[in-house]
Amino acid sequence: KAEKLEFYHEEEEVIQPPMPPRPRRRPTTESEDEYQARIKEWEALKPHKVDIKPQGNSMTQKCYTECLLPIYIDIIQKNRSKDPGPWLLQEDGDPSRGFRKNGLAHSLKETNSIFNLKHPVQSPDLNPIEAIWNIIKQLLRRRIFYSDE
Repeated sequence: KAEKLEFYHEEEEVIQPPMPPRPRRRPTTESEDEYQARIKEWEALKPHKVDIKPQGNSMTQKCYTECLLPIYIDIIQKNRSKDPGPWLLQEDGDPSRGFRKNGLAHSLKETNSIFNLKHPVQSPDLNPIEAIWNIIKQLLRRRIFYSDE
């Protein structure tokens, strides 16, 4: 059980470039109009604020190995001490889980002797409502309605 509810977001911190100090007026060498022109030029050269938009909602392998996988490893190790039988981790086939490539997640699972059940991405086995929706779709396609009417 997790200590607290965490939401995934992979936003990188953006460091805004430092703003140059506002120019001072040179009262002996420039007029008010020249100073205002320099102020407008200074404001035009200010760096713009950079907005970062999250790219989709897929998790990266780095976040998976730092946030979720250590929790899974701890739970599996605790359960292995109670029951030494084989323990399998059931996950969907998301690329961040380390199924297709030998990346961080795959090597971390191998070092802790954790094996996965193979499932395609968005497998109906992990979401039982999908089977019910398939039955409803088949009945609607055949136009078979069971009712008292």
